[in-house]
Amino acid sequence: MHDEKLVVMFVDEAQNWGSRHWRYIKGLVNLLRNRPYRIRVLVVSFGQSHLLRVREEITTLSDGGEDLLARFLRNIQEFPAIQNADELKGILAQMDDPELTEYPDHSGVCYTRFFMPLAYAAGWRLESHYKDIWKAFGAVRKNKGQVTMLHLMNLLRELFFTGQDGAEFTVSLPMWKKALSETYEEQDA
Repeated sequence: MHDEKLVVMFVDEAQNWGSRHWRYIKGLVNLLRNRPYRIRVLVVSFGQSHLLRVREEITTLSDGGEDLLARFLRNIQEFPAIQNADELKGILAQMDDPELTEYPDHSGVCYTRFFMPLAYAAGWRLESHYKDIWKAFGAVRKNKGQVTMLHLMNLLRELFFTGQDGAEFTVSLPMWKKALSETYEEQDA
């Protein structure tokens, strides 16, 4: 789009890739880097913690896999779970803010407004519920569980898809707990 010779490749579920896949990408990157293309490729991988096992498997290759590790798996950064109520509040505030989560561009529509337009117009915001949401996740935390973005997004999806949008829309702590239990029942099914 910007007449740059740079491609950013996102690899999701990278923990499912083995050395064969990484070698294929290495070949593709090498091909694109040379003439006539002269295109640089930046590979950004996302995966579960099993990605560390993939990294270890690559080190057992006859050549030690150093070329693959240096190119694609040099630095693995762990995204921590949501640590406290203040972090949760910040995430929810972003979902309420069209300056940060606007889609489509120039629409003024953030996540909260998209899913609950009438409630949003009446002033309802996710951020104001952060304490109740954190309390709803209390049982998860007590069982040494972590509150991940996946947990949060599943909870919000449940609420948005089952809640009745309207100017009078409100959510109580028992409703958050019920929505959370529904998400866990779905995962267990």
